[in-house]
Amino acid sequence: MFLLVAPACGLFAQEYSYAHYDVKDGLSGSNIYSAVEDKEGFMWFATETGLSRFDGTHFKNFTTNDGLPDNEIIKLSVDSKNRVWILPFKNSIAYYWKGRIFNQQNDSTLRKLKITTEIQSVTENKYGDILLQESHCVHFINSHGVVTEMKEFNGFGFITQAVGLNKKGEFSLSLGTDWQNNLIDMDHDKIVGYSPGRLMDYGCLYLYLSHYLEIDRDLNFMYFRPTDANAFTIPLPKGSINVSYLNDSSVILNTYNGSYWVSLDQKKITDSFLKGTTVNAVTQDTEGSLWFSTMGKGLYRLGSSRFVNYFFRMNNNDLPVFAIKKIDSMLYVGTDHFYLWTMDQEKAHVRKTLLYDGMTRGRITAALSLSRRTMVVGTDFGLYLLEDGRKKATYQTLATKSVSVKDDSTLLVCSNANATLIRSGSLKPVDTILNVRSTCGYTKNGLYFIGTLEGLYLIDENKRNGHRGEHNMILRTRITDIKGSADGTVWVATDGAGLVGYKDGKVIAMITERDGLTSNICRTIFISDKDIWVGTDKGLNKISPATGHYKIVSFTNKDGLTSDIVNAVCVEGKDVFVGTSDGLTQFNENGISKRSECNLRITGIGISEKEWPFDTSGFTLPHAYGNIKFDFVGISYKSAGSIDYQYRLKGLDDETRSTSENSLNYPSLPSGAYELQLQAINKFGVRSAAMNIKFTVDKLLWERIWFRALILLTLAALIRLLFNSRVRAIRKKEVEKTNTITRMAELEQMALRSQMNPHFIFNCMNSIQEFVIDKDVLGANEFITKFSNLIRQTLDISTRPVISLHEEINYISTYIELENKRFGNKFVATITTSEDIDRQNFHIPPMILQPYIENAIRHGIGHRQDKNGHIVIGMECRDGRFICVIGDNGIGRRQAYQYKSNNAINYQSMGMTLVARRIEMLNKTNNSPIFIEITDLEDGEGKPAGTKVTLNFPLDQVTK
Repeated sequence: MFLLVAPACGLFAQEYSYAHYDVKDGLSGSNIYSAVEDKEGFMWFATETGLSRFDGTHFKNFTTNDGLPDNEIIKLSVDSKNRVWILPFKNSIAYYWKGRIFNQQNDSTLRKLKITTEIQSVTENKYGDILLQESHCVHFINSHGVVTEMKEFNGFGFITQAVGLNKKGEFSLSLGTDWQNNLIDMDHDKIVGYSPGRLMDYGCLYLYLSHYLEIDRDLNFMYFRPTDANAFTIPLPKGSINVSYLNDSSVILNTYNGSYWVSLDQKKITDSFLKGTTVNAVTQDTEGSLWFSTMGKGLYRLGSSRFVNYFFRMNNNDLPVFAIKKIDSMLYVGTDHFYLWTMDQEKAHVRKTLLYDGMTRGRITAALSLSRRTMVVGTDFGLYLLEDGRKKATYQTLATKSVSVKDDSTLLVCSNANATLIRSGSLKPVDTILNVRSTCGYTKNGLYFIGTLEGLYLIDENKRNGHRGEHNMILRTRITDIKGSADGTVWVATDGAGLVGYKDGKVIAMITERDGLTSNICRTIFISDKDIWVGTDKGLNKISPATGHYKIVSFTNKDGLTSDIVNAVCVEGKDVFVGTSDGLTQFNENGISKRSECNLRITGIGISEKEWPFDTSGFTLPHAYGNIKFDFVGISYKSAGSIDYQYRLKGLDDETRSTSENSLNYPSLPSGAYELQLQAINKFGVRSAAMNIKFTVDKLLWERIWFRALILLTLAALIRLLFNSRVRAIRKKEVEKTNTITRMAELEQMALRSQMNPHFIFNCMNSIQEFVIDKDVLGANEFITKFSNLIRQTLDISTRPVISLHEEINYISTYIELENKRFGNKFVATITTSEDIDRQNFHIPPMILQPYIENAIRHGIGHRQDKNGHIVIGMECRDGRFICVIGDNGIGRRQAYQYKSNNAINYQSMGMTLVARRIEMLNKTNNSPIFIEITDLEDGEGKPAGTKVTLNFPLDQVTK
């Protein structure tokens, strides 16, 4: 074993960190000829296999199926109307505008152009006129769509070299004829001045032309002529292709061997990019990112020159970085193959140290500083104590996983065998804390937190341990790193369950992909002030405590990391060092977010899975379409797709919600007016302008005012018809009721006449005569008095609809008394009422009982041969009914019928018939009917023993 210290010549490389996009990311092709940014913030790329639009998250590609004249696109340009002009390899032209591609087949203005060669450039002047440059012709399209062209100058044909704008904002052209070169100034499509012969001395070509700068070249040099500064010359880089203009102070020279930054202020090349790569064009977006269009290698984006990648190479392979430590200006980087790389950032010097050469493979897994001169390095073959970069002591044991400080003299070392305390000055073992395979450890206040493959152990000074997974299942998974923050929280990285915060014996936080973590597979933790930096297998995460939640900012290879697999993190101030599976990335956190922007754009509206043309100022959707989908994007290229959105659909929901998706779907919205309020927030917290999209879901037929008015009118007509019909029915019913009352009155009168029948009167008169013959004046007077009283009662009660039960009993008592005298006192009558009957407040129709009593006397008792006749009249309330029973012990109905048959005079039975018809009439007007039941009584031998009549009245009618 030995230490090898040697310069890192040929083994170390420093490069800018680029985000790379290719066909696998959705780009149309790998050969990119040109790129532009439109006024909405979308990036457009001309490729050999179509046109690509990029929003920072997704590529959208266009081909001839979408209206392109040709799939091979050479150049792009954007005008003031935000039309993206498309210059294909084919001799044609097109432009994209408001979601549609216009070409010479579907655009009347473009159809007027007579294009004979490929279009080389598109330029717009201050008037909105468009100039199309061919090699031997220029076409003018004015703001009104009028097309003109120019094919010769001063009678000669010409070759166009460059087109720009002069100080007045009008066209300026460089035209080469067969005898000289000329700079032409135009007013619209008219020549207003020219300067002949300016370039004949150099015999070179224009590359760029504007009112403040002219760039031309010959075979060996490139000439820069600023209007307000001295001209200067630089040697022409080999393999020069073209010039990309960035701004008033910078241009980029593109070659077959990368690109070169030319500072017009410093008058020299100041930087280079993508050495070894053919770059066709470079474009700078509004955030300051540089987009490199390459031949065969797709697209590269340099988000910030502050992202710098370091590669540590062996046998042409990039070594992964597993440990990082910063001490003053010295940066220590541990890689595979037991190499410790020491980088002096002030002196730009790098050296590598081989800690162990007994094995070809082996990682440096930990680097811990004990002082400015001393550090402990953990490897897959044990521990090394280094002083001033030289070995001082070793502790060769099984693979070291982590090293942390217990106190000034003791280290906690976790390995694939155990967790051990070791003297920091000598690397001598002191004690074993946990005798199982350990992945990481942390100690504070006499407690040891040990991570294992089976979860987290918590051990005190007396070695009493407890597996935390017994209390919380989340702590049963594999633990990959443990660090403690200043507030006493112990942060635990897990292999699949995210990041766990543990404090005071319980889990206080769980941060996962659902909260914005790039992955639940966490690999390393670094605590910097209040921020927790977590490396995962899908990028780096900065977690900052915020009110009620944690704010997460993510960084991936799209931001500039060498790889998304993060093995180590070290933060010093705002400088962040990230060790990945492909090398080391350094960036300044403030530097990359300073020019960050966020622009929110609607990319489409889908109705029932079909595209819907829209205008964000308001539109109406048919109600029949059930599924409404809004597609949108927050454009922030430095955020690399890490965008959150806050939204609310006013008219449906008053609550503001958040999502990281690029679409919102609302199935089956009810008809009405809505307003979608939407805002994008990039990963640096920059908010886009709020977007309000008003739209209306069309009303159903039955929701329309005219339809409702029609329905109301129809309902009114129906109601009127029903009302008239009801009125007619009520009137008819009233007529029928009147007729019924009249008929009842007639029946009552008939009942009156029938009850005071001639036979009864005749018999009464005979009785009176007998009293007179017998000179019984007192008896005659008494009989006449009772008879007149009965007549008076009959006349009184016959005029009323109901009478009290008390009056009815008095009436029938008088009647029975007269009848009994007339029949020679041959029967006894008994009238009883139950205790719950109030005779004064119970009311029944008048003369309803008398016919049945008369029938019992005349046809039942009257035919008995003895004086043992008995009539029983009983009244009671039962089951919500008033029941009156009239019983006699006469000869019965059958024998009475025989007597009746022998008598030609049959008016005696008319009283009962009239009562039945009266009850029938009453039942037509009452809610509850009156029932009558007549029962023949028999003795034990089955012989007739009389008759019983039961009248059943509704109690509510009797008592009201």
